[in-house]
Amino acid sequence: MRTEIVWLTAIVIVFTGFGLTHGQQAENLLTNPGMEDGTTTGWGGYGDNTREVVQELVGAAVPEGPIEGDYSLHVTVGENYENFWNAGLTPWSGGVFESGKQYTFSFWAKSKEGEREINLKPEQTDTWIQYGEKRITITEEWAEYYTTSPVMTEDVPNMQISVHVGFGPGEFWLDAGRLYAGEYEETVFGPRVKATAPNPADGSDNVPQDVILSWQGGPFAAVHDVYFGESFDDVNTAPTTDTMDVLKSNDQPGTTYDPDGLLDFGKTYYWRIDEVNAPPDSTTFKGSVWSFTVEPLAYPITSVSATAPGSACTHRIFLLTVNAPNTPATMTQPRKNSLTLNPGGPSTRPQSKPAARNPL
Repeated sequence: MRTEIVWLTAIVIVFTGFGLTHGQQAENLLTNPGMEDGTTTGWGGYGDNTREVVQELVGAAVPEGPIEGDYSLHVTVGENYENFWNAGLTPWSGGVFESGKQYTFSFWAKSKEGEREINLKPEQTDTWIQYGEKRITITEEWAEYYTTSPVMTEDVPNMQISVHVGFGPGEFWLDAGRLYAGEYEETVFGPRVKATAPNPADGSDNVPQDVILSWQGGPFAAVHDVYFGESFDDVNTAPTTDTMDVLKSNDQPGTTYDPDGLLDFGKTYYWRIDEVNAPPDSTTFKGSVWSFTVEPLAYPITSVSATAPGSACTHRIFLLTVNAPNTPATMTQPRKNSLTLNPGGPSTRPQSKPAARNPL
C-alpha cells in the first residue's frame, strides 16, 4: 500500500510541473502581436520606413515562412534620417509601467540579407527616459530577441516601446511580438496545425481560369477538407445546412484541388482548407479563408500615341483583337481593321484601290 501511495504522488507532481512550465505564459499586452488579422493594427511607426503584413518572405536569403501563424510584418527601411532613432516602430504606447513590476518586450525577427542592427527602448514619452534600452543584431534566420526593464520603483505613465531601425536602408521581418510583466520567458509556440502557403497567394489578381489550388498541409494532418465558393461568409461559416455546397472535397489525402471547369473572368473566389488529424481523435482544425481574383476578359487600353514623320499625309492605325487566354476560338475570332487618319481632316476607312486600266 505504501508503494502505491508514493507512486500516485509522483504522478501528480509530474503533471503539475508540466502544466506550470508549458501552459501559463504571462498575459501579452500588445494588440495584434502576430498580425494574424492580416493588418498592421497596433504596429505604428515613424520616419523613413514602411510596414506591410505578408504571408511570404519574398527574397529572403534564407527561405522561411512566418514563424507563427499565417502572417508576419515586412519592414522596409529607407535612408532619410540623421540618427538611428529618427526611424522606428511603436508597437505599444500610452500605457503604465506599474510600481514593483518589471516588463519584458520580445519579438522574433530575421533580416532579408546579412546582419542588421535594431535598438529596443522602453521609454517615457514625456521625458524620453529609457527603462531597459538594448541594441541587438538580427541575422538571416528567425530568432527571438528581447529587452527587460528594471523593477519599477513607482508608476510611470505614458510609456512607449520604441524599436529604432535607422541603421541604413534594408528589409527585415518581425513576428510574434510580446509585452508582459516579468522577466524574459522563452516563447512557446503551439504545434502548427493549420494549412499554410496557399497558391495562388491570398489576395492574388489575374489568376488563370484553369488554376489548380495548392497548399502546404499541417504536420499532423492525415486528410484535408476543401471549401470553395464565391461568398466569403459561406466559405468562412461552412459547414452548415445552408453552406454545404461550398464543401468541394472531403477527407482528401492530397494538397491540391482543381475546380470544375473554367472559372469566370474577373470574379473573386474564396477558399479554405481544414486539416483533419488521423484517427482515433480525427480532430479538425479550421483553416483561414483565402481569396483570389480571376484574370479579366480584356485589359483596357487607356491611351495610344504615335509619332509620325512631318511629311506624312495620312496615318494608318491597325487594330488587332486576340483571343483571351483559354477562350474558345468560336467565341472571339482574331480580327484586324485599319483606320486612316488625315491630318487636319476627317478619319476614313481605307478605300479599295481601283483596277488598273489597259492603255488604249
